[in-house]
Amino acid sequence: MRKFTESENIAISGILKIEGLSLAFARVLKPIIDDIDLKKLLETGILEHEGRINALKKIIEDCGKGGVES
Repeated sequence: MRKFTESENIAISGILKIEGLSLAFARVLKPIIDDIDLKKLLETGILEHEGRINALKKIIEDCGKGGVES
C-alpha cells in the first residue's frame, strides 16, 4: 500500500484523537448512568468506538504512518 501524505496523516491523527476523547468521555459517564437502556446504548457506543480506533490503528500499520509522501 502507498504511504500517507502529510494531509492524510493530519486527518487520521485528528480522527483518532476525536475517537479517543469520545471513548474516554463515554467511559467516564458509564458509572453515573442509572437507566438500564441508556447504559446498554452507551456500552454499545463504547464497543463501536473501540472498533473504529482498532480499525484506524490497523490502517496506520498497513499503510505505514511513519512515511510521508512529498
